[in-house]
Amino acid sequence: MLRARRIAIALASISFGLVVGLILGRNSRSHEPDIVNIQTRLVRVFDAGQESEQYQSFANNAKCTPLKVSSTITSPICVYDRQTDHYISASILSSGQWEGHHMAMLHRILSANKGMQLFDIGCNVGVYTVLAAKVGHSVVAVDPMKKNLMLLSRSLRIGGLTENTTLLWNAVADKVVNITLHEYVGNVGGTYVKPDDGKENVDDMHRALAVTLDHLIPFSSKMPIFMKLDIETYEWNALKSGEEFFNKLDVRYVLLEWNAHRTNVESANNIISFMSRHSMQPHMSDNPDSMLQYTKNASWPGDIVWIKKM
Repeated sequence: MLRARRIAIALASISFGLVVGLILGRNSRSHEPDIVNIQTRLVRVFDAGQESEQYQSFANNAKCTPLKVSSTITSPICVYDRQTDHYISASILSSGQWEGHHMAMLHRILSANKGMQLFDIGCNVGVYTVLAAKVGHSVVAVDPMKKNLMLLSRSLRIGGLTENTTLLWNAVADKVVNITLHEYVGNVGGTYVKPDDGKENVDDMHRALAVTLDHLIPFSSKMPIFMKLDIETYEWNALKSGEEFFNKLDVRYVLLEWNAHRTNVESANNIISFMSRHSMQPHMSDNPDSMLQYTKNASWPGDIVWIKKM
């Protein structure tokens, strides 16, 4: 999923899930219908059965195809058509995978860590969520786009994987704020979010609420965590809202994209400082046994997996 942004740089910009982290405006304001900013309702558990007939019809008419969890395991995953989503959905329809090397890495790690929980931040159609749930792990999947969550809900229902999965209809950022969603034609993964400044002419389908990582703590199973953080260039904005999350919970792995931080010294240093403070070390995503040198972070590969030093 993290390779998506590299593909879309040639078009405009892409991410696998959505841009769920952002530099938030200071003067954001609510719109009708207002999202209720009450502490107990900030994190919105998604229930596909409660959505409109329009959403139900969209999900029910979507194509579902086998996701290759491993060489011997598959599970249904529902996706967009190729015209709507040239990248993630098209790849899954063609090969049964999206970024197979990352899928293989996650499968290996989960197989070696019984009970490990996945936090899939920016889940999109749910490749990582379906994989983890299929091999028996608890998952919290977060995305601000209801269509993504409708497709994922159907995938989990068809695959009999709903029991240990929780879907949350939110973006993740550095503070709580209402946001708007903006899509790229032909590239659902490139959908990005902006703080709702009152000037965007978007419908209710393209509005959601951003919360912080710390707001997600109650959804932890108290088991070790693998986090996939796919929020296109704004990793630091989400991480800096998660100090308590990392202090209270046992985060063992964090997979995120590094492309934008090669040339952004400030964000690179902030992420490295944060991760180091929480005993996380950088490794190549396609070879978790290969630790990266901090002094060469400007030439790190595009995808990094941070692993807690035990």
